[in-house]
Amino acid sequence: MTVGSNVNPNYPIPGISQSGKGFRDNFSTIKQEIENLQGKTIQLTGDATSSATLIDSGSNSVVIGVTVAGKNTQVFTPNLKIIGNTATVIDTWSVTSYQSARYLIQVVNGGNVELNELLLTHNTTNAYINNRTVNSGSALGNITVDVFAGNVEVKYQGVSANNNVRIHTTYITI
Repeated sequence: MTVGSNVNPNYPIPGISQSGKGFRDNFSTIKQEIENLQGKTIQLTGDATSSATLIDSGSNSVVIGVTVAGKNTQVFTPNLKIIGNTATVIDTWSVTSYQSARYLIQVVNGGNVELNELLLTHNTTNAYINNRTVNSGSALGNITVDVFAGNVEVKYQGVSANNNVRIHTTYITI
């Protein structure tokens, strides 16, 4: 909570029946403090880990989640996929769910590393991408996108086998 917060840290007390008014008052205060933080820069220092937390008031909701290691460093550990030299779907989503997406795709094969930043959008019939790639030598593979059966498909095809692929994605709703 912020300095000078009006939140009652002793409410609610587990195992004791308490009025709904105290809960609503605390919820309203917390919601207001979160809204006041929007648009402000928050500096995180030290080591911290937090799971995503959903604060929901019915019509509005806020999801808060952060992993910090060291100072002002955000760390992502996406799931690992092993991709060979055939085109493999690495992500798929309905054209009615999202309009656009941004991908960071890291590929490691032996001592070689490749990082792709992919911007993707679609018009429900076709998918369009802009891909920037940096690698430690030669390209490790190719990325293609397609709209198939109402879904956007992102595919990766390595030039050889045993590519360790990690993906971090940001989706933008319609």
